[in-house]
Amino acid sequence: MKRFVGFQSDRANLFALAAAWTAMALLVCPAGDFPVQDDWAYGLAVRSLVNDGVYRIPSFVSTNLGPMVHWGALFCWPFGFSFTALRVSTLVMGLFGIFGVYFLFREVWIDRHLAFVAAVTLMVNPIYFALADTFMTDVPFVALIGIAMALIVRGMRREDKLTLLAGLALCLVAVLVRQFALVIFGGFACAWVAKRGMRTAAIIQASIPLAVGIAAHVAFTQWLLQTGRKELFAGISDLTTASLGDFAYSSAHELLNVIVELGWLLLPITVLCFSRASRRPGPAGMRWSALLAIVIGVAMSAFIVAERRTMPLTGDTLHYFGIGPLMLRDTLLIGWNLPPHDTPQTIFWIVMTGLGIIGATLIVFAFAKGCAESFDRTRTFNQLVRRAWPAIFFAATGLAYLGILLLIATRHDLFDRYLLPLFIVVALALPLLGVRTGKQQSGGAAYAVVAIALFTFACFSVVATHDFLAWNRTRWVALSDLMQKGGVSPRQIDGGYEFNGWFLYDPRYELHDEKSWWWVDDDEYRIAAGPTPGYRIERRLPVERWWDGTTPDVFVLRRDE
Repeated sequence: MKRFVGFQSDRANLFALAAAWTAMALLVCPAGDFPVQDDWAYGLAVRSLVNDGVYRIPSFVSTNLGPMVHWGALFCWPFGFSFTALRVSTLVMGLFGIFGVYFLFREVWIDRHLAFVAAVTLMVNPIYFALADTFMTDVPFVALIGIAMALIVRGMRREDKLTLLAGLALCLVAVLVRQFALVIFGGFACAWVAKRGMRTAAIIQASIPLAVGIAAHVAFTQWLLQTGRKELFAGISDLTTASLGDFAYSSAHELLNVIVELGWLLLPITVLCFSRASRRPGPAGMRWSALLAIVIGVAMSAFIVAERRTMPLTGDTLHYFGIGPLMLRDTLLIGWNLPPHDTPQTIFWIVMTGLGIIGATLIVFAFAKGCAESFDRTRTFNQLVRRAWPAIFFAATGLAYLGILLLIATRHDLFDRYLLPLFIVVALALPLLGVRTGKQQSGGAAYAVVAIALFTFACFSVVATHDFLAWNRTRWVALSDLMQKGGVSPRQIDGGYEFNGWFLYDPRYELHDEKSWWWVDDDEYRIAAGPTPGYRIERRLPVERWWDGTTPDVFVLRRDE
């Protein structure tokens, strides 16, 4: 089969992707000079560069961040610093990430229909879209690694050194944004040795990019510390206290959560791939693959029922009420005044959980089927390895990244946004459900189901993200009025995580049990989602939401005398 060579035949698909992404962004209306989640810390770094010409990263930041500061500054340059400009910069990177997934699928699987559906599946992913409307590092990171992997695969397949070096260079940029990109260098090393053979020269060649990536990460962090551009290095130090038993128990628990959530998020492309599968009886390996998938599917169902849980299973971006988190003292730290958990929401998430289990079962079947077919068609291990270097590249990258996530989960929450890189490598395995041995075209019914699924995801993403941004916009209107019209100092306000981080971040802040942990000096005033004991209501601002129950109103409270 002829390999994908040029881009000319893809112009219509690329235009459609760009138009749909732009339309979704305009519907949400990302305007507003306010931070969301952790991007207040990243915004401080960009503001320092734009306003003062000084490259400085707050100690609170645990990612490398590096090139993202300059990328954000580029969009702030025409009109000055603003979070609106920073969100536009992330939306542009989000579109690049969609294009990256499209071309990666084209390079690996050739089929334009598969590539288009895979790209749209990422585009309407509620986690991806919501984070694209912030200045968080997750979407730029996914965009960089998606394009980097596409270039690496293209360069290795065609023996094109320039393209390969471009992919590795882009991966190095990704390392300087988030150090987790080092796993791609590890995956490349495994694929290079698999393709070239276990020779000394091949091993050395494979090790050089990984060594350069590690050296760049270490040198960059040391440069920040030694030059005073960062006071402290915020790492995860308590992982060393986790025992093997902690890791095993946590991994088994979190792995099921990860698989089910990926099964749900990848459902449109999974349906398309499954519709192409051959209905003819397969070899014994195929039957064993199906049996394994069924067993794991039953185990996942039993786990969900026993835990009495429904989607979303991880958290941070997705919540039962839509997109979050609502980072106020009452909603986040105490659990008060959250949107009501009503019957329609419960039914919706029960259905989504069931679909997630079905999708996860098919994912397991795709991986098992691919392994079974490889061994059926290959006589020797060396032949298998040499032919399967792309699969080795993606598998090694995905397993290394998953291992890091499971290790982090032994002591910290596993946030759903951490799953986005896995979205790419797992999606690449789904065509194994049918493309190689089954029919190459899906019927109209399958495309109708895929279209409905994509439209449903898009509607959920747009509505929930719009309401989340509207809630934050209303919160910051209340805070601005409190400071500008009321003459209240930020030091007298607990305005939530983003507000106090933006105005009062202090790496030497001492925690107080009676106050929120986010750098609160005096909480005479609080922004809340409802009444709070010991405080009286000064003002209530309604949120212009599109769907009732996605966000609460905003309350300005003042401490009783």
